[in-house]
Amino acid sequence: MKSEKRHELQKNELADWLGNRVETYSEYFWPVVGGIVVAFVAAIGIAWYVGTQDAKAATAWNAYFQAYGERDREAELKKVAETDVGTPAAMWALQGVADLSLAKASNLMFTDRAEASKHLKDAEDNYNAVLKEARDPFLLARAQYGMARLQETQCKPAEALKYYELVAKSQKDKALGKAAAQDVKRMSDPQTIAFLEWFAAQSPKRPVPTGHGGMPGMPPLNVPTDLPERPDISLPGNLNLDLPQSPTGETKLEFPKPDDAPKNDAPKADAPKGDVPPAPEPKK
Repeated sequence: MKSEKRHELQKNELADWLGNRVETYSEYFWPVVGGIVVAFVAAIGIAWYVGTQDAKAATAWNAYFQAYGERDREAELKKVAETDVGTPAAMWALQGVADLSLAKASNLMFTDRAEASKHLKDAEDNYNAVLKEARDPFLLARAQYGMARLQETQCKPAEALKYYELVAKSQKDKALGKAAAQDVKRMSDPQTIAFLEWFAAQSPKRPVPTGHGGMPGMPPLNVPTDLPERPDISLPGNLNLDLPQSPTGETKLEFPKPDDAPKNDAPKADAPKGDVPPAPEPKK
């Protein structure tokens, strides 16, 4: 009897303890459940966002590589940079646009400095945008190397040297870093500095087109117009090139027949007379 009563008392104590705990934590139940639901929804949202970003990045890279296959690649690269803002492909597209602008400016520096300045400004703006937003170390080095070449094109060896040194340091054991190291030596050469100073003082002019030659739809060729007259290369008039004619009045070419070949009537040489000694027998 005592054991049963003791057992009943233990059950009551356990029930009281559970009841107290349920009452204590009941006010936290729904917040905990709500937190679990929110965490689950957030995980699904993050997975969806990452998948969307991956798809967007893949589309941007595809457009980037296709742009280099187009005739007007600069315009196509600009579309990638403007359409897929924030993606690595957009940053590389902006780098490509800057490189193309710099290439145009470098060529125009020999013919039209005013037009070259416009392309240099575009290249500088795009390089600065890449330097500001790039997170890829190699892309950052590429933009720095582009800025170095731009400063050199503008005949500013001191500014170019700074950027070349940055690339040589960050890409020390790579091909780009080795190329930059060579450029550092070149920009430190007094002869290079003197040449850039001389080149900056020049005022080249675009050649005046003559308006002659060229293919349809293409610009005219700049060829001189004071060339001598074409020499007379016709055949002399005293050559008799008349061919024999047949009785019908038609020109007829006659070729020798095999039977009409000239005969050789020269006498044949007589065979040598006398006894001819026999050939010696081979030794065994």
